Amino acid sequence: MKNAWFIRLNNLQIGRSTLSGDIGPGQLSAVIGPHRSGKTLLADILRRETRVSPETANFNLDAGRISYSAENRRFSCSDF
Repeated sequence: MKNAWFIRLNNLQIGRSTLSGDIGPGQLSAVIGPHRSGKTLLADILRRETRVSPETANFNLDAGRISYSAENRRFSCSDF
């Protein structure tokens, strides 16, 4: 049986925040927050550019499926 999740976070510490939860097939998730709150660090962890303990972050998908946009990038409907 396949796992029902693609990303599983379990008490992952990023800055002052602790993240836990699953992101499953078909889910779209976004991370927003103030300057220097750990958004880029989280993106680096999800793309596996920064390593963390497997007990705190588990992945059941190819890292290439994670996308990230810098905060100064603006999107319009025509981008999609």
